[in-house]
Amino acid sequence: MTSSRLAERTLSAQAHRPAGPGRPGVRQQILEAALIEFADKGFQEASLAAIARRLGVTAPLVLYHFGSKANLWREALEVFCSNFAAMVDDAIDEGSSMDGRDALRLLVRRLVHFFAANRAAYRLMRDEGGAETGHSEWFASRNLRPVITQIEAVYRRAIDEGAVRPAPFHTTFFMILGAVSCYLESRGLATHLFGTTDESAAWIDDYANQVVGLCFDGLSATTRRERPMLAALRAASSPKTISTEIALA
Repeated sequence: MTSSRLAERTLSAQAHRPAGPGRPGVRQQILEAALIEFADKGFQEASLAAIARRLGVTAPLVLYHFGSKANLWREALEVFCSNFAAMVDDAIDEGSSMDGRDALRLLVRRLVHFFAANRAAYRLMRDEGGAETGHSEWFASRNLRPVITQIEAVYRRAIDEGAVRPAPFHTTFFMILGAVSCYLESRGLATHLFGTTDESAAWIDDYANQVVGLCFDGLSATTRRERPMLAALRAASSPKTISTEIALA
């Protein structure tokens, strides 16, 4: 799937046009604004008035479309989960003909693009999914967990094929998620510290390459696949190999 098609299926982080009661797409704009507000403040602290202010409309208009803050929260998260699931489904479908390592690399790359286009998504998952509320149980267990299970299946396939060393998925997932999202969530700080401002499509592609490289090859100057001689030397110098050579002698 091309980047433009993927962008059409993921939520925009901002509303691009002023909302109005008769304007097509007003519900979608409210949902997008609500996702950002809920991610910034959480369900309890977010307000319909604040969501309306993001769009330059009134709270009664938001209430007219959704009836209550709880309804808006639930529908906004359903849209988020639907788009997140669609992205994962597309990546898994595309990677089905690849080996496990490349399929997992593709999935990590798509995660970068998804969170770059949906800056509020990581905060939403972390805060709303981790709170001890009935809302969070519905969000995390019933909506997020099936998608994360699909990601785990790709990870397990890479392990079964010997391309990735075994490790607990729950820790690996959050390590990858942190690599994917932490810098995107810290752009303001990065700008103050390093003067970085570029967020073009080319920059996102480069960032995706860096994240994939970090996840699969670490900070080594060369990849593990490019160092067969080092592996051979390690095997030759292992205690088991040395003791076998002595026994044969």
